Amino acid sequence: MVLTSDDRFIVAGSWDRSIKVYDLQTKTQVHNLEDKSKKMLLQSLINYLARVNSVVLTPNNKYFLSAHNDGSIKMFDWGTKKLVHHFQKAHQGKKTSLLFLSVV
Repeated sequence: MVLTSDDRFIVAGSWDRSIKVYDLQTKTQVHNLEDKSKKMLLQSLINYLARVNSVVLTPNNKYFLSAHNDGSIKMFDWGTKKLVHHFQKAHQGKKTSLLFLSVV
């Protein structure tokens, strides 16, 4: 879970493979991005593999990324909430956290 730099929104990832955005001013959920791209007979296995373990926003709030148990990282545009890039199997093993560093 991460808070935007303007303290207005919370972005939360879930083991149900969804990423939800909440507006703190209205105290409502304003977006629900669900991963419906994977269809398999063993749905419980896919749910485990694609769990969202972590979300992080870029310092300028332009993008947010999600880390998944299947080893992938997904990058979304904050304004449109659309998937910009899907880093599949960037590293071996599940992704449990993400961090942006500001380099001066």
